[in-house]
Amino acid sequence: MKSIVRHNLVLMRLARGAVYDFTRFSNYAAIAPRFKNQSQFDAILVKEYHKVEKGLSLPSPRRFFGQPVLRKVLRMLDSEYGRASAFRDAALGSIAAYVKFHEQLEPPEGSAGLLKALGDLRGAWQGTEERGGVQTVRKADITRDGEIDFGKFVRSRHSVREFEPGVIPISTFEQCVTEAMYAPSVCNRQSARCYLIQDKSVIDRALALQNGNRGFSDQIENLVIVTSDLSAFNTSGERYQSWIDGGMFAMALVFALHSRGIGSCCLNWSQNPDADKALRARMPIADADNVIMYIAVGELRDEFEVCRSMRKPLTEVLKEI
Repeated sequence: MKSIVRHNLVLMRLARGAVYDFTRFSNYAAIAPRFKNQSQFDAILVKEYHKVEKGLSLPSPRRFFGQPVLRKVLRMLDSEYGRASAFRDAALGSIAAYVKFHEQLEPPEGSAGLLKALGDLRGAWQGTEERGGVQTVRKADITRDGEIDFGKFVRSRHSVREFEPGVIPISTFEQCVTEAMYAPSVCNRQSARCYLIQDKSVIDRALALQNGNRGFSDQIENLVIVTSDLSAFNTSGERYQSWIDGGMFAMALVFALHSRGIGSCCLNWSQNPDADKALRARMPIADADNVIMYIAVGELRDEFEVCRSMRKPLTEVLKEI
């Protein structure tokens, strides 16, 4: 009987958590007929002009592709949010690349009006060409720049729970976050955010809501809270995308820290709604941000203990279809 009661309690908590996630997504994702804020607008603008970039990056771009998308981008740029968007230049740069790709080609019937509207923006896109569109890269450059033993690098990283005292310079975090921003994200919408805490009393308030730091919380003098902005998503199929994008960003950040000899430990935020609400009451986290995880960060000691953390056999992970 007790096991049945426990099972039912788990199901009730699961249902409550699912309703909480549904409510947050419906409140903050860009699924309403009108944009509620600049963040929602910017995310969808990026999604749309990125379709143009993707089309131009194909081995053989279809001539005069994506005209409905371009019309939508033009309407968006002509709006109040469009004129204020931080991604306006990138959208204009994509339009510039599109026009230049097609300017020697005879437009199909019915396309003249759109192409004229795009061409009329020629003055606006001057200087934006390197902000959007496509660029040429060379295999030799990628090979040269990627000349590290990645297997050795990734095997040398461990979850660290012993740190040297002291805070990491802000400039170091700025460099690492800048590099982590190059992690893949859906349609390049870059929903990931991170909050850096270096005040020990504030760190302790945050750690009190997370149950994976017991035994070494006194070591943590640098704490990062990784989040993902729900405003970046606009379809029901993207209801889980914030955790995917935020997780990829977090992994890139951990590797950026590791490349500088800085230790880290990912602390999960698999919490119930009460803990999530309590964290938001204690920390100035944006309402639209989903909390993905904490990351404890610190300088490495000269010598310390880590878990062996044996990996599964490759055959259990790699499957041929």
